[in-house]
Amino acid sequence: MKIRSGFVSNSSSCSFSIDRRALTIEQYNNLQNHITHANAIKWDTGCPCDNGERWDVVLRDNIVYCDTIMDNFDLHKFVLEVLKIPEDAIVDYWHS
Repeated sequence: MKIRSGFVSNSSSCSFSIDRRALTIEQYNNLQNHITHANAIKWDTGCPCDNGERWDVVLRDNIVYCDTIMDNFDLHKFVLEVLKIPEDAIVDYWHS
């Protein structure tokens, strides 16, 4: 039998930013409430997500910053597929 001690994590950190001028008010609201909207339209989130796995979405100086330390909900894919935000509106993207 193997015993593992210490901290084990399958999570990672993700972040990207979107030019606010590329979003309608409805898209921005659905981005803010991404889990609720995904569930309402029955979009496959890839996980049984709840608000504990919600991304932080913050508007500052015409840039919408999207950040999480738990990337179970694929917000980048949601932005492209569901919200139909053009890829060139994403001004920064990194994943570690």
